[in-house]
Amino acid sequence: MSSRQTGQQITARLAASGRRYTKGRRRVVQFLAAADGPRSASELHDDLGGKVPVSSLYRSLAVLTEAGVLAPHHGSRGVIRYELAEWLMGHHHHLVCDRCGAVGDVKLPEAGETALAALASDAAGRQGFTAAGHTLEIAGLCAGCSSLYRSLAVLTEAGVLAPHHGSRGVIRYELAEWLMGHHHHLVCDRCGAVGDVKLPEAGETALAALASDAAGRQGFTAAGHTLEIAGLCAGCS
Repeated sequence: MSSRQTGQQITARLAASGRRYTKGRRRVVQFLAAADGPRSASELHDDLGGKVPVSSLYRSLAVLTEAGVLAPHHGSRGVIRYELAEWLMGHHHHLVCDRCGAVGDVKLPEAGETALAALASDAAGRQGFTAAGHTLEIAGLCAGCSSLYRSLAVLTEAGVLAPHHGSRGVIRYELAEWLMGHHHHLVCDRCGAVGDVKLPEAGETALAALASDAAGRQGFTAAGHTLEIAGLCAGCS
């Protein structure tokens, strides 16, 4: 389908519901037609360089979705991303990065698509459900995040980085003590932010003695210590 034909069909769809194919809506469609995956409203606003005001962008997304021009995808993090509907883009599936949330398009070879359609139809049929379509979402790590995780692992193993396991299950990294000097942490219970803090010399000496004594009473040989102070950061306070 040529871009002219696409424009004519979109114009007709919008006209059927009393809407116009405005300049802003054209920009959204043209950008998504060239994109490598769905985009959220904020990502679209940035990608379009602010040429479409935020309020107008949200209206355009709602109107284009209602007209069947865009298809919304609800991500696991609650972020809604938009792409052109299948009648414009062709059938495809998605790669979803668990770390950064990026979504990319991927197509299966014909044999794989046939097998997937059969699997979907069979699974639906066994529940008395009539399948009308399917989309495969493959979760994992995008190329950028895979590279980042490999780098973090290598630098941690080499003793260049020190990982810190937070109460929320989040691992944060910082330069090892031999690079940063000895310090402790302030951990915000609300937003999870972690900041560095140093004790005065007398306080550090007293803390080292407490840690060594507590470890010794358990037959444990202390090699270091870190004090984590929980509470509220200045912003959350």
